[in-house]
Amino acid sequence: FRDEGYDLFPGGKLAPGRYDVTTSCSCPDYANPCKHSSAVLMILGEEIARRPATLLELRGISMEELCGED
Repeated sequence: FRDEGYDLFPGGKLAPGRYDVTTSCSCPDYANPCKHSSAVLMILGEEIARRPATLLELRGISMEELCGED
C-alpha cells in the first residue's frame, strides 16, 4: 500500500489531516460522533476484528485480488 501511496488504515501517515471516515447523523445530539454514529463505528470495528478482510473490502480490494487469484 505504501509503495502505491496509500494507507491501509484511515487517517494514516501518508495523508495527515485527511480522514477516510466521517460521520453525520440527523439526530439532535450536538456531539460528534453522536451515540448513533458511535454505535455504527463500534459494530464496524467489531466486524473488522472478527474478519480482517472486511477492511480490505471497504477499500474495494478483494482477497482474491490481493492474492493475485483473479
